[in-house]
Amino acid sequence: MFTPFHLLQQNAKDSNKYRRRWQTEDGRVLHDKVMELIRRGAGEDFLEADYQSGKLPILENEWDLKGFHIFQEDIDFSHNDNFEGIDFSYSEFWHSKFKNALFHCNMSFSKFYNCTFENCVFSFNHCYASLFEKVTFINCDFIEYDTFINCSFIETTFNNAFFPCNVFHDCSFDANTAIISFPEKSAINLERPLHLKNENKAEIFREISEAYSSGFVYGLARNYKYLHLKCLTRYNTNTFKDKIAGYAFELISGYGIRPSRVLMSMIIYFIITLCVFSVKIGLSDAMLLTSGALFTFGAKAELLNSMGIFYHALYIMSSFVGISLTAVFITSLMNVFNGQK
Repeated sequence: MFTPFHLLQQNAKDSNKYRRRWQTEDGRVLHDKVMELIRRGAGEDFLEADYQSGKLPILENEWDLKGFHIFQEDIDFSHNDNFEGIDFSYSEFWHSKFKNALFHCNMSFSKFYNCTFENCVFSFNHCYASLFEKVTFINCDFIEYDTFINCSFIETTFNNAFFPCNVFHDCSFDANTAIISFPEKSAINLERPLHLKNENKAEIFREISEAYSSGFVYGLARNYKYLHLKCLTRYNTNTFKDKIAGYAFELISGYGIRPSRVLMSMIIYFIITLCVFSVKIGLSDAMLLTSGALFTFGAKAELLNSMGIFYHALYIMSSFVGISLTAVFITSLMNVFNGQK
C-alpha cells in the first residue's frame, strides 16, 4: 500500500545537508565540474579520480551525488555504464532529456519534473519514495532488478517500456499516468535478448492496478485488475479444473468486476431458453414462462402441466440460473461501487 511521503521516515536534516552543500560557493563550482563530466558521458567510476585526488571535497565517496540537481539538460550518451553505482538520493531533475543512458543508481527521495528518458537502460536501479511528474519513458528497458518502491507518478508515460518482471511496489498512479504497450522483448542489443515471461505478467498487472487504486483512479484499477486475473487463469493456473473454472468465471462475470458481462449472460440464457419453450407453446406464452422461470415469479407456470419432463427440468434449471446470475450481478455491482470508496 502506498504511503504518502510526509508519513515516511525521512531524515530531513540529511536531506537539507546534501542539497545545501551544492548551493555554497565551493559547491556551485564543484556542481559545474560534475555537470561537465556528465555532459561528456559520465561513465564507469567517472568521479573516482577527482575524488581520490581531493578535487571533490564535499563528496562522501566516489559514488556520492546526493542532493545533486540537473536543470535544462539535453544529453545524448554515447556509451554504457554512464551512472554505475551513483547515489542520486534527494536529487532533483528538472526539464531535462536523457538519451541512450544507462542507470545503475540509488534514487531515494528524488524528484523528477518534466523529464524524458529515451532509449535508456535501467539495471539494478532503485527508486524509493521518489516523485515523477510529467516524465516520459520512451523505448526504455528495465532489464534486471529494478524497483520503484512507494513512488508517486503524476502525468507520467511509459511508452514501449520493457519490463521482464514487476518493478512497481506500493506506488501511486494518477489518472494521467499511462503505460502504453508491453513489448515482449528488450530493445537493447544483447547476446541473449531478454523476454517478458507470461507467468510474470499477472504480478505486473496486479501492482499497476494497486497503483491506480492508490491514486483513486478506480476505472483503470479495475481494468488492470481484470488483466491480472486474466493472466492468472492463462499462465499461473496449474490444474485443468481450475483453468476451466477461471475461464468460466471470466466469461460469465469478468471475475466479478464487470457487471455488464453478467447481464449479457442473463440475456443470452434468456434467449436460448425462450427459443426452446417457444417451439412448444409459441412465442407469446414462452416469453412469460421464461421470464417467470428466470426471475422466479412463476408466470404461466401452469403450462408446464402439458409438457414433458425435459421442459420441467429446463424450467427448474432456469430458476436456478436466474437466482445465481442475479446474485452474481448484484455482487459485481457492489465490487464496482465499493472499489470507488
